[in-house]
Order: sequence, then structure tokens, then C-alpha cells
Amino acid sequence: DLFLSSADRINPLGFKILLEFIGRNAKARIKEVPYTFRLREHGETKLSGSVIKNYLVALYDLKFGKYVSARFMLYSLVGSTGVLVNMGGFFLGEYLDFPQIHTGLGGSLDPLYISVPFGIQLSIFSNYILNNYLTFYEHRHRGWQNVRGLVLFEFVSMLGVLIQWGVMQFLFNNGLMAGLISESIRKPAANMIGIIVALVSNYYLNVNFTWQSKRKT
Repeated sequence: DLFLSSADRINPLGFKILLEFIGRNAKARIKEVPYTFRLREHGETKLSGSVIKNYLVALYDLKFGKYVSARFMLYSLVGSTGVLVNMGGFFLGEYLDFPQIHTGLGGSLDPLYISVPFGIQLSIFSNYILNNYLTFYEHRHRGWQNVRGLVLFEFVSMLGVLIQWGVMQFLFNNGLMAGLISESIRKPAANMIGIIVALVSNYYLNVNFTWQSKRKT
């Protein structure tokens, strides 16, 4: 009865099936049955970093999964580190006095600040590595597959790159925040807004495309 009442809500990921039945059945009664394990004579333990991660994800999923999926939360955490890497690359480019490209196009496209795509590229690389080994660990690219995976990740991130760069250029070059915040932080603030807007679009592209073929296998 306990199995039938919760079978359609069980998450089969990882080695924690008992936790799933207990966590998804509030009325379940728990009784301890003593058991003494023998010393291992052959083989090695299956307890690894991925098992521990899956267990922590399962705890989150049982408590908060109905509000925000665990995968989305992991992706958001990775994205948060990407924001730091992105801004770090941006400030590094500004500190090193990366050049500006005068396009002659005027408006929001003149000049183009090279420190922006530099920070973007660093964050794309770090986000791919972390998403591949955290968010999509069970479907991760291995070995030379990472070359294809990174190319796909770069491809689907290009729209986000254009969105971030476009938003930053539009806000800063048109002076839309002038007078609202200090002039010294106006460019970083415009870049941060661009990052946030791009992060939302990148979620749908990267989650549903980069690892799509891996999920189908």
C-alpha cells in the first residue's frame, strides 16, 4: 500500500529509495530493525561525490522541489558563480585597459567595450564545466564529448551574449541610468543588468539544448 500510494511521486535518482518513501508519505510509521554489516571483503564502496550530491539534492527536492526544481536551483547556483566570473573578467579587462572599438555606427553600438565579451567568455567556460559536473552530472559529456558539448554550449549561449552586450550598450551609451546612480558604477551596473537578462534566456537554451541529446540516450 505504501508503495502504490507514492510510486508515481518517487524520484528514482540515486541510492536513497527508502528516503523517498518516508519523505513522500507523511503518515508512514517508522520502525528500526537492527542489522550489523560485515566487513567488506571484495570490491569497493559505491559512496562517491556524486552519490553524496544526489542525496543532498534529494533532501532539497523533498522539501522544496514542489516550488523550485532541484535542477533549476543547481543551475541558478552555477549561474551565480558565472556572474562573479563575468564581472571579475569585466573588471580585469577594465583594469588592463582593454581597448574600445569605435564602429562608426553611432548610438548604442559605438564604442564597443571589449572588457564585456572578455568577461562573458570566461563565464561561459566556467558555467559549462560546473553545469556538466553538477547540474547534469548523470548526463555529463565525457572525454572528447566535452569538445562537442562546449561548442554546443557556446552556440546556445550566443543569444544570451548578444542580449547582455546589447542591454549593457543600450543602457550605458544612451545614459538611461545617468543621474540615478554614481557615474563611477554606471557601466558596471549596466553590465550587471545585461547579465541578469541574459541569464534567464540562457537557462532555457542551455538546459533544453546542450544536454538534450544526452538526456535522450
